[in-house]
Amino acid sequence: MFKWGMLVYNELLKIVKRKGFLVPLLLLFVPVLILGNWDYIEYQQALQTGDWQENMKLDIARKQEELRAFGQADSPTADILRQEIAVGEYQLAHNIPPYSEHSVFGFMNSAVVLTSIIGVLLIFYASSIVSKEHSMGTIHFLLVRSASRTSILWAKFAALAMLYMILSAVLMLYSFIQGVFLYGKIAFDSVVVTAVGNIAVTESMMMATIKAYMLDFLPMLLFAAIALCLSVLLRSSGPALITTLLLFLSKGSLAQLLSKYEWSKYVFVMHTNLRMNIGGLGGQTETMFSIAVLLFYTALFFLIAFFAFQKRDIA
Repeated sequence: MFKWGMLVYNELLKIVKRKGFLVPLLLLFVPVLILGNWDYIEYQQALQTGDWQENMKLDIARKQEELRAFGQADSPTADILRQEIAVGEYQLAHNIPPYSEHSVFGFMNSAVVLTSIIGVLLIFYASSIVSKEHSMGTIHFLLVRSASRTSILWAKFAALAMLYMILSAVLMLYSFIQGVFLYGKIAFDSVVVTAVGNIAVTESMMMATIKAYMLDFLPMLLFAAIALCLSVLLRSSGPALITTLLLFLSKGSLAQLLSKYEWSKYVFVMHTNLRMNIGGLGGQTETMFSIAVLLFYTALFFLIAFFAFQKRDIA
């Protein structure tokens, strides 16, 4: 176990010690700054809208009118309207203004959308974590050690998983710093109101933020597995990087395109937004199904990479 842990540590060290590793790490603060400015402008606008309770009542009445147009029909749009009405009624009943989410922890929760940038970085490193060993000739030195090929590939994959955690921690730190700068003392009293089914519930903003990062972990790991698999098969980082990036950036469009087919529920691009599922639209059963699909495809791509890495001769 200690030996395998050292392998993972060494693989992670290779990534961290790469030339230019600090550049994307520092540049990650730029989108946090931009998002922070937008968030603060929204906060100021929300404060100037007057009586939030009266506005909330009017908004609920409008959504109820829209919902009546659907009748008894069940549709995703109707489900969203029911959830928004439930959230609005809860906020009114418990005197929780909509701008209460604009706080230090609230901004940290908003910054979760920037995990897509982490996904891009993860794909970049995954696509070259094996092929770079070939191009630099270090694969020979790696394989003459006592560690098996299985342990080596597992260590590389585990290092990618740890890299996601490190980058997520950095993003959380950046968003916390920006949140403190923007909102000061408005930090620890914020809650997020969400709907599970059609029932509104509250959750600590900090817990909601941690959960969001955890829910993004598996989809990001899947794309890392795809990039790793292509890198092993092609022995080249370029095609692996471009192919996986195109797939990652177009996953939303592909999901929308395939949604009309019944069999699409077995395609992984339909399940890469676990945060939407956990919000209540899919319910617990669909969320577990999405997790199972993501685990299946992650294991599949890793196994393909594993067998290719095991059988291929090192020239």
